[in-house]
Amino acid sequence: MLLEICNLHDVLVALPLKKMQQPIFYFKMPTNAELISLFGYLLLSILLYFHIKSLSSVDQESYFFMYALGTQMILYFFGYRALRNMTYFSCCIVFALIHFYIYWQLKDDQTLIRYGPGVNLFRNTILFLLLFQVLRIISLKIQHQELVSISKSEKDIFQERKVTVIDKVLSVIYIAALFCLTALS
Repeated sequence: MLLEICNLHDVLVALPLKKMQQPIFYFKMPTNAELISLFGYLLLSILLYFHIKSLSSVDQESYFFMYALGTQMILYFFGYRALRNMTYFSCCIVFALIHFYIYWQLKDDQTLIRYGPGVNLFRNTILFLLLFQVLRIISLKIQHQELVSISKSEKDIFQERKVTVIDKVLSVIYIAALFCLTALS
């Protein structure tokens, strides 16, 4: 019995230990760049709020369209790294809830609705944040790597790693959902 325990100990000591990996969902203090992006987005939102009041309905709708769709695209293509951190993700969820509140307040304004889907796009921000996390989990389960955004080069925009076929497929899913929900709005 003692000999078996000693042999087991030798086998366990000889096994290479895996490096402790970060859990899928983690909370940590956002980096300075991430804090600047959140503050910048808040500042942009406040400035747009006061500027939009002085515009015609047609121009308001255009601003709403660019602001909502731009947010949903930028979060995926440039914010994918920051969205892995649940602290940053939670801040984005707060912005998405504000977007939903804007949608709720303006959804019945026929003067805005008749000029395009801009107001309706506000309801989609939270869906795209959740879709990102689903695609991220799929990436982790299939390829055991974090999801990265596609770019012109072989590597992602942050030069973290080479973009794989799975990354490209998941990006196409995100982009297709973005176009479909925009068209349906």
